Amino acid sequence: MLAPRDQIAENYQRMGQNGVTIDSSPAPSVVEALRTSAATVQRAWCTRSGSICGQILDAYRAGKP
Repeated sequence: MLAPRDQIAENYQRMGQNGVTIDSSPAPSVVEALRTSAATVQRAWCTRSGSICGQILDAYRAGKP
């Protein structure tokens, strides 16, 4: 199993080989739209999941590169 950063690099390489263009500097408006959408989905999930939701999100955020 690859380390997360190595896996990401491998995925980006494979996507590039398949003609996918990756924009690592999207417009701030795009980033904000994605954050807003994610927050809406996270709130809905947390409502369904209960108190474990916060613990899972905290663990996820702590492990993000």
